[in-house]
Amino acid sequence: MTDASFSVLDLLDLPPLERELFLHLARNGPNDAQGLAAATGHDEAAVREALLALSKRRRLELQADGQFGVVMGKVSKGRAHDG
Repeated sequence: MTDASFSVLDLLDLPPLERELFLHLARNGPNDAQGLAAATGHDEAAVREALLALSKRRRLELQADGQFGVVMGKVSKGRAHDG
């Protein structure tokens, strides 16, 4: 997985907890470690570790309010092919 591009298939390469947290944030919006631990039922320390790992991979960003938000890659439009 590179920092320049991130596809849905790259989600499969993430460890299970990181994948779960990334998807939760993508679906539900920014949250902090305590809120994510409560929402997912995971230990807060494990959640913090996973959030830091995702941040190091530049998949999440720590916002000014202390919540983590998903960093989405650029999406390019494909051209339709006339068959």
